Amino acid sequence: ANLGRDLEDQPARAALAAGADYLGVGAVFPSSSKPDADVIGPEGLRFVVDATPLPCVAIGGISAGGIATIKQAGARGAAVIAAVLNSPDPAAATRELLLAWGGNE
Repeated sequence: ANLGRDLEDQPARAALAAGADYLGVGAVFPSSSKPDADVIGPEGLRFVVDATPLPCVAIGGISAGGIATIKQAGARGAAVIAAVLNSPDPAAATRELLLAWGGNE
């Protein structure tokens, strides 16, 4: 089982000490799901990626158009809500995200 910690809950070092297997890092971009979240941008994501041995999953405002940016910042994954749930075709939105990441349909 994977145990994840969100940086809104505690700093990366504390998450590592607590036995987390990965970190949720963000909000990378402005998010309609959490409009009051502090936006750290790709630079903030890169800072956390460089500061921890844990794999980092980018969260916050992730869309297919932002996948390349978060991958370049070192994210090992992306957590999405609005890009899928707000789409008129959630299945197509999911395929688009997967393809943007470099996966197959």
